[in-house]
Amino acid sequence: MESITEYRRNKIAQLIASRENIKVGELAKIFQVSTETIRKDLIFLDSKGIVKKSHGGAIINEANLKSSVEKPLSIKELENKEYKKRIAMHALSLIPPNASFFIDSGTTNNFLAELLAHEKGMNIFTNSIPVVNMLADSDNNIYILGGKLKEQSHCIVGNWTLQLLENIQPDIAFLGSDAFKNSLGPCTASFEESGIKSKIVEKSEKVIVLADSSKFNNSGLFTFCDWSKIDLLITDNRVSKKDLKQLNQVTTVVTV
Repeated sequence: MESITEYRRNKIAQLIASRENIKVGELAKIFQVSTETIRKDLIFLDSKGIVKKSHGGAIINEANLKSSVEKPLSIKELENKEYKKRIAMHALSLIPPNASFFIDSGTTNNFLAELLAHEKGMNIFTNSIPVVNMLADSDNNIYILGGKLKEQSHCIVGNWTLQLLENIQPDIAFLGSDAFKNSLGPCTASFEESGIKSKIVEKSEKVIVLADSSKFNNSGLFTFCDWSKIDLLITDNRVSKKDLKQLNQVTTVVTV
């Protein structure tokens, strides 16, 4: 499970995103911690490029903050749609017949699920409600993990979900990511989803991250694993040569 500190920092980022400017004293009252603790939180968020410290508080980082805080699924679905479809097509080509694999939440993974609806004989585990809906009438075996519904991303999270993950060992895990910038690994804006992603990385034979190139410019709050634990990143061909060279030093990257 993520710590209280991680939870608080995520909530602080969300507050600043919605209000654009907030004072240390006010944050201390909201979270019932000392002003010194809040200052340490803001220093951490500033180091991630998520906020900018101001006199007595913090302000929105116009370049990064809005991409670091969770967006509703309905908004994400409209972003970089054609590139996400190409990434999903390549991911489908990597799945062997009768495979057992995990798909987590995310719009690129939703496009993969649409393609899988025409396949058959596979064992598919997921914590994503949209993935279940897309595959419900397919000729595959669909296993949905139980737990708490997370409304913003339409996925299942929580302790029960983590416990159920202990009982599966997928051949492949297809995971989404919100951000890579200034990070030692793929990130998510959600502390709850971070725990799920970390556990499935641990349990899977092979881990593939599906993410369009915009994620190279986004900062994320929670790194769910090191790049060394990712077998493959599939992204689109808009990624810069500099970013591609840097990431190829720590994992394998395919552009489509």
